[in-house]
Amino acid sequence: MDAEGKALVSVTVMVKGKTTNAAVTDELGIFSVDAKAGDVLSFSMVGMQTQEVPVVDKSILKVTLKNKTDQLNDVVVVGYGKQKKISVTGSVSSVNMEDMQTPVRSLTNALAGKVAGVISMASGGGEPGYDNPTFTIRGIGTFTGSVTPLIIVDGVQRDDVNSTYGGAFNNIDPEDIASISLLKDASATAVYGAKGANGVLIITTKRGVAGKPKISAKVETGINGLTKLPTMLDGVTYMKLYNEAQLNDPSNTSGTVTYSDEVIQKTASGLDPYLYPNVNWINTVY
Repeated sequence: MDAEGKALVSVTVMVKGKTTNAAVTDELGIFSVDAKAGDVLSFSMVGMQTQEVPVVDKSILKVTLKNKTDQLNDVVVVGYGKQKKISVTGSVSSVNMEDMQTPVRSLTNALAGKVAGVISMASGGGEPGYDNPTFTIRGIGTFTGSVTPLIIVDGVQRDDVNSTYGGAFNNIDPEDIASISLLKDASATAVYGAKGANGVLIITTKRGVAGKPKISAKVETGINGLTKLPTMLDGVTYMKLYNEAQLNDPSNTSGTVTYSDEVIQKTASGLDPYLYPNVNWINTVY
């Protein structure tokens, strides 16, 4: 039976360790299975918690199964309040904060690849402090104005996530976040009006609780690297090939070239690197 005393139909009853010795409850919740003292009976049903009951020297067992409330009672933040996940009809996704523990500087980088519908494209060249990717939810839903989702942190609208510095949104430490909800379709974002046309990202930060202070520390590190670096020509080879291209140009009837032989020789000698430089900028900068 369930917690209210109602009979449960189609509950699977199995002797643990003996897959062939099993039974199913009828419409009255009654079952009959061949078991002896010392055996353990496993009771399982969709939506109910699996329960194991040892068999003692009795011929009758009364078993009460509990509802699975872990997923049915999950709460998501929607609009100006909260709802149980099972009652939400719009497209709302919650982010597992355990997945957010990644060694990246910005929150948009941490969200990439974690939630369905989030499109994150990094095009800033990876410069430290300016590596925030372009962030959209289910693409772009407006023709003019901001094309980024509306960011709500603790009920307050924050800066555009795609602004030059990433806005205040990217300065939030993932460790300070309690939950993240993404509202994706029209029914979920309707309460925000036109501002929610490109989706809404709602962040709730952690709150203090009564009790003893807790101090924790964590160190993370990461390395970003280019997949492939192009092999660049040195200055002397570049100048010779540039001159050759000019001489092969049919429109260059006068046969003039940009770099004279004197300039090429002085560059090759390296005697005056300031006036005739020959720098491998990739090696110098990176």
